[in-house]
Amino acid sequence: MQSTPSVILACILTGLIGLAGCKDAAEKISSADHLLSRQHKACADALETLRSDQPNYNLVRAAGGRFRRTLRRVEKDYTGSNKHEVIAKLNLLADRFDAEVAPKLTMASPEVRLQTGVTPEELRAAFESLQADFETLKDLTSGG
Repeated sequence: MQSTPSVILACILTGLIGLAGCKDAAEKISSADHLLSRQHKACADALETLRSDQPNYNLVRAAGGRFRRTLRRVEKDYTGSNKHEVIAKLNLLADRFDAEVAPKLTMASPEVRLQTGVTPEELRAAFESLQADFETLKDLTSGG
């Protein structure tokens, strides 16, 4: 039977070896291109749910919350020749979401709800008003 310190050391070494093999996967899922792809999907999912009979406002919060994270990553490692345009569009979308969509939601609790007096149609219209900018961002980044 092995002593406790040698078992602990073996576990640590096994974990470190495993982490080394995951580095490429971790870099891939935190790359600007990956986050942009996830941003596009989050916006599409939010728009789809807002057009449904029973919207999930958590998806709207998730789409809006991604803008700043995606922006930081694009600033760090996006390699497209249109980097400045992509950054400007992400800034615009984040600012517009914060000004036009977020105030219509109560996001303090785990379950996102409409602010008192706001209708689902008003929220949908506010989010849909960002659609042209979503599409422009998608067009700007479709070639990476």
